[in-house]
Amino acid sequence: MAIGIALNGMSSRANALSLNQSEKVFIPVEGCSEEALIRLSRNHDYAGGSYSIGDVECTVAISGSDDTRDIVISGEKNNITRDLFIRAQINPSFGIMEWSD
Repeated sequence: MAIGIALNGMSSRANALSLNQSEKVFIPVEGCSEEALIRLSRNHDYAGGSYSIGDVECTVAISGSDDTRDIVISGEKNNITRDLFIRAQINPSFGIMEWSD
């Protein structure tokens, strides 16, 4: 019984560490998404690019035409990857229609 409790405690700590590391990637990925949204709002032909925020590398890919754009942002650090998907409307006014991770 004591071994089971010890193993359960170790598993909980490992899960908490993994969640903490994932959050350390997610916050810069959100920063990359903000950069992408700003660039897209200023230039509707913006197609994406690569950015570094802190020690997280992000890739932004934008697709779509007419009044809607799909934005996929992927960030990676230490083999932990976080992805965001954003659907934005660019006309008649710029706005976010969907946001998911």
